[in-house]
Amino acid sequence: MKENETFAKETVNDETPIENLLHELSEELDCKSSTPEELSRAMKKRKLKTVLKKRAEENLIQKRYRSYLSEIDALRSKYSDFEIENELENPVFAKLIRCGFGMEAAYNFVHHDEIIEKVKLEAEQTGYENAVALLRSGNLRPEENGTRDQSGISEKKNVASLTGGGIRDILRKVEKGAKVKF
Repeated sequence: MKENETFAKETVNDETPIENLLHELSEELDCKSSTPEELSRAMKKRKLKTVLKKRAEENLIQKRYRSYLSEIDALRSKYSDFEIENELENPVFAKLIRCGFGMEAAYNFVHHDEIIEKVKLEAEQTGYENAVALLRSGNLRPEENGTRDQSGISEKKNVASLTGGGIRDILRKVEKGAKVKF
């Protein structure tokens, strides 16, 4: 009985079921008038908006796909063991990508300990090689000043240019057995 009463209240509006449908459609399309022509134009506009929105979404998807491909290539050149198929099987990596993280950030997060260990080993090896090269090159270096009894720079002295302190220095050296030439 109640269903009949609601139906009766709806039809009392002096609108036919088609007009009711047009009215609901005009409200849905945010259209002020409910004439069939205006509704038709509004529907075409809405359809056009939907098509444009869909194209924009497709373009965004294509752009992201190309971005992912370039990130994959960059990671393959940086990390020799990077394989996207294996990484996508890792639920943590896949979730980070879905949340908007870059591939490198997600890879670094998932493989942090492995990367740190690899860097430590490389640094250790490089340090060892550098130390060996430094020790080997030690025998090839020229003698430095102060390691011999003669100075590295020879300058000619004139007796007339000697000061009192210079003369005393020469005398001390001669007393110790050094030979002096002018």
